[in-house]
Amino acid sequence: MLRLPDRAFYYIIMEQHHLNEEGSRPVIYDGVAIKIYADMDPSRILVRFTDGITAYNMIKKARIAGKGQMNNEISAMLAGHLERGGVRTPFIRMVSADSQLCTKTDIIPIEMIVRNVIAGSMARRLGIEEGIRPENTIYDLCYKSNDLGDPLINDHHAVALGLVTYAELREMYSMTEKINSILLPLFKGIGIDLVDFKVEFGRLPDGSLMLADHITPDNARFWDIRTGERLDKDRFRRDMGKVGDAYREIYSRLLAVSPFFEKGLHEECGVFAVYGVPDAANLTYYGLHALQHRGQEGCGIVSANDAGVLKRVKGEGLVTEVFNEDKLSGLRGNMAIGHVRYSTTGGGGIENVQPFLFRHNTGDFALAHNGNLVNSAPLRKYLENRGSLFQSTSDSEILAHLIKKDSVNKPRIFAIVDALNMIEGAFAFIIMTSNRIYACRDKYGLRPLSIGRLGDGYVLSSETCAFDVIGAEFVRDVEPGEIITIDSHGIRSRRYSEYRRNAMCAMEYVYFARPDSDIEGRNVHSFRKESGRLLFEEAPADADIVVGVPDSSLSAAMGYSEASGLPYEMGLIKNKYIGRTFIQPSQSMREKGVRMKLSAVKTIVKGKRVVLIDDSIVRGTTSRRIVTMLREAGASEVHLRIASPPIKMPCFYGVDISTYDELLCARRSVEEACRAIGADSLAFLSEGALYKAGRRSDLCLACFNGNYPTDLYQAVEEANKDGKF
Repeated sequence: MLRLPDRAFYYIIMEQHHLNEEGSRPVIYDGVAIKIYADMDPSRILVRFTDGITAYNMIKKARIAGKGQMNNEISAMLAGHLERGGVRTPFIRMVSADSQLCTKTDIIPIEMIVRNVIAGSMARRLGIEEGIRPENTIYDLCYKSNDLGDPLINDHHAVALGLVTYAELREMYSMTEKINSILLPLFKGIGIDLVDFKVEFGRLPDGSLMLADHITPDNARFWDIRTGERLDKDRFRRDMGKVGDAYREIYSRLLAVSPFFEKGLHEECGVFAVYGVPDAANLTYYGLHALQHRGQEGCGIVSANDAGVLKRVKGEGLVTEVFNEDKLSGLRGNMAIGHVRYSTTGGGGIENVQPFLFRHNTGDFALAHNGNLVNSAPLRKYLENRGSLFQSTSDSEILAHLIKKDSVNKPRIFAIVDALNMIEGAFAFIIMTSNRIYACRDKYGLRPLSIGRLGDGYVLSSETCAFDVIGAEFVRDVEPGEIITIDSHGIRSRRYSEYRRNAMCAMEYVYFARPDSDIEGRNVHSFRKESGRLLFEEAPADADIVVGVPDSSLSAAMGYSEASGLPYEMGLIKNKYIGRTFIQPSQSMREKGVRMKLSAVKTIVKGKRVVLIDDSIVRGTTSRRIVTMLREAGASEVHLRIASPPIKMPCFYGVDISTYDELLCARRSVEEACRAIGADSLAFLSEGALYKAGRRSDLCLACFNGNYPTDLYQAVEEANKDGKF
């Protein structure tokens, strides 16, 4: 008997291509809610979740702000739980807020439908009310066939059609039952009934099977156990309203029981360049490795050989994953620029990995960018109306089009000056032509960029820590509103703006930069240690020991300890070697609260009143977990002290500080935030203390007080909801 279930996503090879600056890249699936791209590694794919949503065979369509990001992170968290339960999943890692890198499989065109509760099409077919729970879970097979309308089939049909063997079917049933046995109690523990869900499997090259699907509210039904409220795609199908709120509810509850999944603050990018030094690309490789903390999603290097020919190698992943000796040996010359990426405007994807390389009749050039442009949308429209064709979704490409637009009849430096005066926001740009390098910094001084000397040549870097790695000597910082030109004539300087500030982003000192970097004359470790001393002066605590949250809070914890006279203890240990290859704990171990990334040292904290020092609080989920962890380890009291002011506003300059609605302190008082985290007391460092710790008179504190140094082109409530991650 053929029964027609609700439709779900499936992967079809399509003869479509996605264009970028290198030519074309194959698109495996180009759907409304999910897009799948081929990766440079043929064994992997890039899966991007979009904000699109459909129902009733695509008759009903809409966009739900933030849905793509939530589905990406929900699926990643569920993959983590399944892996820890012994189920192989395609998930490798998240590469941006809405994208993840996955293992490629040969998809079996059979969908396994798991029904723990009778709902949807099955309830309609049987003519019964939704919500009846069968004595045993029902497992259905759906043949993914457009021509036949995705009919339900039995085991014998599947084998007769040549889709699978009986042995493969047995394995698919076994894996599906295991998936259900892991997810049912997981969701029950957070007050959600896993009503039904759909999964597909695929074959690996060795013939073994692997889960080849992503479980999200798009292809599963989730009901609130207490209220019965639908928290899934049914809200869209049945016009129940607040679809985004339902997805966010699942996301937030899952996050609370997924300690392995950390989404902290992220810096956007790091840039590095070498001029006039042999094997410049190799030096750039080491420089990027030193800047890896500024971006782990992708990286690239462009070199210029003696003939002035520019060549690029780039890819998704860490520096050590993208580059090897063979790739570096092909990047010849004494001039190179490099980039490590954490996606900002435009999101992820290989097309957005920098440096960008542009071919132009006035001469080829490469471009690398750290920061974010706040007026990218109107500039993109302006350029497209004048014939520009964009090869990526990154705002960084806008500068290149502005430069090309005016480069025909005047020297390139003048085109760069005009272009920089049209863009608004935070940036450190490095531009390389066949014979020179330009370094440009925004007029507000929001992003760092330093100049170093190496032999007879020069280097440029987002942080000075990279100079030490290659033996370069620090010369000076690029000034706000300045363009530095480096070529055979040496270094020249030009101001492109008369308006200048030194409003360095405070979070560079507080969190992002490496402690061995110096930012505008102030060592980062020294800044953090001094902020810890000042934190004690402003918010002392009656306690026994001081514990810092690894790693960026340790310097502040040392300062607090010294000022207070309380002993500094390693009460928290961070496991630096977590990856997909570590030994998976059993389900029972997970339920007992094993912490894979961060663990409390019980013999240190048991019976102690702990002052816990952290650098910042964004959403509060990590702080809440750590406070709970310390209490479970026996701490009698936990007093949380934060070495920065409360983050109340989103960032428009490229830093991933979530949306306004997600910020813990956006609408809460300190007392309310303390209750939400579960600490005995909570206190933050003052804004004035940041100036004192940095020995500065100017900083960007917009995420703390909403005083943005630039004009804004977007409402605060909409920040970071449209792909600026």
